[in-house]
Amino acid sequence: RSPSRGLGDVYKRQVLSSVEDRLQFIAASEPLYRGLFASIYQSIDLPNNVINETRIIKDEDGNEIKLYISRPKNISGKLPSVLHIHGGGMAILTANDPNYIHWRQSLAAKNLIVVGVEFRNIGGVLGNNPFPAGLNDCINALKWIHQNKEELGISKIIVSGESGGGNLTIATALKAKELSLIHISEP
Repeated sequence: RSPSRGLGDVYKRQVLSSVEDRLQFIAASEPLYRGLFASIYQSIDLPNNVINETRIIKDEDGNEIKLYISRPKNISGKLPSVLHIHGGGMAILTANDPNYIHWRQSLAAKNLIVVGVEFRNIGGVLGNNPFPAGLNDCINALKWIHQNKEELGISKIIVSGESGGGNLTIATALKAKELSLIHISEP
């Protein structure tokens, strides 16, 4: 067999596999990633000058969206906020995994208010939630932050994410602009 034929066979199997097969693969893969991140971050200390809270908001359809908020202990005046959208290909991982907890708290220790959104993935421990469920959760988190800027002491909102969260970051900003939810300033 030529290498290109072998890759084509793998590609064909992936494309032709059923949705159930893909969801089973996601379910089997997620514990490996979560275990890896847990082992890496178990020996890394979290900043001690950060306050953490969890809030649950509801969207228009009654879906609960968990928000993890990290902020510096001693705030004087308003601070910029980061809506953090975690990675995982929009398929696996959670905002409450140790790598994302560390990321939020490290940013908060640098005088940012960080809100991690627990958006609905397409598979894994959070269940099968087809697109655009995750995007809708991110939009609702952004709307909530914007509506609660005064209470939270936020001066401006930055939307940021990595991997699948980076994709949702772009989609969230585009959707927010399309819906005229917030003013997007140029750098």
